[in-house]
Amino acid sequence: MKDGIEGFIGVMAAIAMLVLGISQVLVASMWVDEVAGMYWAIGALIVVLMFRMTLLVIIGAFLGAYEVLGWHWALAGLFAVPTLALIVPGVLVSLVSALTNRKSPGASR
Repeated sequence: MKDGIEGFIGVMAAIAMLVLGISQVLVASMWVDEVAGMYWAIGALIVVLMFRMTLLVIIGAFLGAYEVLGWHWALAGLFAVPTLALIVPGVLVSLVSALTNRKSPGASR
C-alpha cells in the first residue's frame, strides 16, 4: 500500500512540474510578445525548444510575471525559480551553523 501512495505522489509531482514548465514557457513568450512582437515570440519559442535554453525561459518567466502579469518581484522570482524556496533556507541554515560553529541537522558525524 505504501508503494502505491509513493508512486501516486511521484506522478502528481511530475505532473505539477510539467504544468509549471509549460506555464513558465507561456509567460516567457507573453513577455517577448509584449516587448518585441508576435513573430519574435514565435522565433524565441522555437529557439528555446530546439536548443533547450532554460536560462532564457527562467529570465523570460520572471520578467513576464513581473511586467506583463504585474506580480510582485518576489512572487515572480518564486514562479521563475521555485527551487529558491528550498535553496535559500538551506543556505541560511548552513551559514548560521557555520557562524555558530554547530553541525547542521542533516550533517554526518
